[in-house]
Amino acid sequence: MTTITLNFNPPGQHPDADTSVLVSIDVEGSLEVWDGHWDGQHWIDDTRGAPFSWPVTAWADKPQGVDLRAPATTEDQP
Repeated sequence: MTTITLNFNPPGQHPDADTSVLVSIDVEGSLEVWDGHWDGQHWIDDTRGAPFSWPVTAWADKPQGVDLRAPATTEDQP
């Protein structure tokens, strides 16, 4: 198992423009994390290519060298 520590930043402290990051949004009181970026004026949802419909609460740089889509191994399963 790999442990990764993410350091989240406030939404007003923007990353470099057009750099894809992990974006935390508040969806009716539930926090979700999506791929997104700051385009210099708005937080953009990378899956839709449009501004987020929900408030951005924080963002973090994506971890390097880790495939977050990798299938679970037998060690990951209960």
